[in-house]
Amino acid sequence: MLSLSLGGCSLLEESVATPWMAYAKMPQYNRTGWVWNGRHATYRDCMERAEYDIDNQTINGKGSARPFGCMYTGNNYWLSWYYYLTLAKDEDFECLAKQPGLKAIGEYSPVTKGAPRKTADYYCL
Repeated sequence: MLSLSLGGCSLLEESVATPWMAYAKMPQYNRTGWVWNGRHATYRDCMERAEYDIDNQTINGKGSARPFGCMYTGNNYWLSWYYYLTLAKDEDFECLAKQPGLKAIGEYSPVTKGAPRKTADYYCL
């Protein structure tokens, strides 16, 4: 049996049930932004819903354009870094941030390019 752990913590365990959020180009703002079509349990679910909302310009996808993608927002520090490093594009994302006290939705979240690197709610790692 293969087990990945570091300091007694599982490297693959996540406490957020729906850690995936969609992002897309926002031509009206000339930058990348979040598509407010909910959070998703899997990357595939997120991508399928984002594609539908953006291509059909639903209320959730209004103002969003291709290219788009999905990013991981969770409580697992190592998974958050892994997905950030493998999925984030420099032209779209500023950093991975910690949002202290937001365990219900995920303490680690990508910050889109152009957003502040530090606010009262989060700070870039």
